[in-house]
Amino acid sequence: SMFWRTIMILWFCVPLFAGLPLCISEFAAGGRQGLIDEDGDTPDWIEIQNISSDSINLAGWTLSDNSRGGHWSFPATNLAAGKFVVVFASDKNRLQPGAPLHTNFKLKAERGDIVLQNGAERFAITNYPPQVAGISFDPSAQAYLTSPTPGFTNGKPVSLGPHILSLDRTPVQPRAADQPITITARIRRTQSEISRVNLRYR
Repeated sequence: SMFWRTIMILWFCVPLFAGLPLCISEFAAGGRQGLIDEDGDTPDWIEIQNISSDSINLAGWTLSDNSRGGHWSFPATNLAAGKFVVVFASDKNRLQPGAPLHTNFKLKAERGDIVLQNGAERFAITNYPPQVAGISFDPSAQAYLTSPTPGFTNGKPVSLGPHILSLDRTPVQPRAADQPITITARIRRTQSEISRVNLRYR
């Protein structure tokens, strides 16, 4: 008989936003998201919501992907309480108030970071899970959305269950029937803690 050892690595995508007036309420990083910009392209995008009870001037707020390219700064424009602003993550770097906004970076589909910041105020999505074309992501629910809603309240998530990010086996082909095999499962929780993982192998 074969012996089994299971190693679980939990990936967390927990936004840090306690007490902030703004948050990243939704983003799309898998391509082909359906939202068309002024050039006829469909770049990825980041949705910001004002969750405070006051109008917020976005001057001083920045977005970044934590790369070496630095931060992209919002122009001086007001965002009313409860409202949304959608910024294209296109690398076109456009800052004209009243016109579509474009960051100076693009989002990575495989995984990455998005940081919304104003001085010490910081909303950070770290190590978000792999993204899929045509599907957006809700950071607060930590779940995928099959119907992206840029500029509007988010719809229902695809699943609130854990997401299996990858599954690896070492060795891939055992040389003997009693050779131990290590199964490495990378699993990302959504809402509740993961108490155990059952692997069934055929």
